[in-house]
Parts: sequence; structure tokens; C-alpha cells
Amino acid sequence: MAYKKIAIVLILVAVILAASLAFLKDKTIFSAQYKRCAQLVAQADQLFLNKKYSEAANKYRQALMIDPKNQKLWQKLFQTIEKETYAKVSTKIQPTEAPKAETQKLMPQEQKPQIPAKEEPSFVIEEDEGC
Repeated sequence: MAYKKIAIVLILVAVILAASLAFLKDKTIFSAQYKRCAQLVAQADQLFLNKKYSEAANKYRQALMIDPKNQKLWQKLFQTIEKETYAKVSTKIQPTEAPKAETQKLMPQEQKPQIPAKEEPSFVIEEDEGC
């Protein structure tokens, strides 16, 4: 009878030790993943500061695969995509000067609009002394 109780206690201790070892193993795996996530975020932040928005967005996406519930990462990703889009659009729409020959063809010397001479007004506004 005593042997059965000791065997049960030993089995319980073994199960507890096995569970705690498994938990520690998972914890180290999670720790390694979060370290990798922190490295990716640091790299992405540096790329963002160097205005390499597409590469930074890719790093943020990789970090979000590890930690998808991180709201700050989502905000950084959206900000990066916004900056990338703005940079692409602003490079395509650059104001340029019209060539001189083009403006001369469109508006020759004799067709330039004439500004009329300044004329005196034909009416006089008087101040009202009533109010």
C-alpha cells in the first residue's frame, strides 16, 4: 500500500517536471521569436529613416507575422505605406517649365494681349453723413 502511494507521488512529480520543462522550452521559443521581432522592427525603423519605404514595409510585415496583435507595428506599417505612396506619386508629378519655343509658338509677339490704359472712374462715391 505504501509503495502505491510513493509510486503515485513519483508519477505526479515526473508529470509536473515534464510540464514545466515543456513550458520553459516554449518560453525560450517565444523569447527567440520576440527577439527576432525586435530586430526586424529596429531594421525597419532604420530603413524608414533612410526613406527606403518599400524595404521598411517588408520588414514590418515580417515582424507582424510574429506579433500580429501589436497595434504599434500596424500603425508603423500604415505610415510607411502612406509615405511610400506619397513618394511615388510626388516623383511622377513634378512641375516642369514649358520650353521657350513652345510658348513663342502659342503666343507670338503680335498676339500678346494688350492691357488697357488705366482710366479714371466715371462715378464719385460720397460719404454719408447721416449715421
